[in-house]
Amino acid sequence: MMQEIITYGIIAVALAYTVYSIAISLKPNSKKSACGGCTGCDFKKNQNCHLSAK
Repeated sequence: MMQEIITYGIIAVALAYTVYSIAISLKPNSKKSACGGCTGCDFKKNQNCHLSAK
């Protein structure tokens, strides 16, 4: 009986951590851009800067 309680406790902690991690990853961060710093967005930003400077 005690082993089952410990097992259920470990499973509950693992599920809580998983849900928390998913919630954090889906939550938008206002300090970062929407693309998360991908190279495509950096390329577009640099390209637009160079085009507007001409």
